[in-house]
Amino acid sequence: MAVHVQMSIRTAAMGVVTASHPARSMPSGFPAPWRKPMVSEVHISSFIVHAAANAIPDLTARLLDLDCEIVPARGDESRLIVLVERASDRAVADTLDAINALPGVYSALPVYHHAEPAAALAEPMP
Repeated sequence: MAVHVQMSIRTAAMGVVTASHPARSMPSGFPAPWRKPMVSEVHISSFIVHAAANAIPDLTARLLDLDCEIVPARGDESRLIVLVERASDRAVADTLDAINALPGVYSALPVYHHAEPAAALAEPMP
């Protein structure tokens, strides 16, 4: 049994354009969920981590185990600036969840996120 997906797009010049194509289906017969094309990406994010001051030494070791970078900063002894570089936005979110679950952490909040195709990082800067 072929399943077709029909999509209508309204344009100013042509009115309504309708396209129909066979949908991918799973063995169960349900349409397969849409997935982004596989492109090698680099996701760079930073977080502010607020933790108990007495937990900071242990926390820094655990963050390094999670492959995080800690920015040396002066100021409040109970806050850290943490940088992560991951292959997907899901991996960044998983890291944020893992940091929030560490003992002594009150909160870890995202501050910055940037995604770039991995090939673009290999190109020379103008």
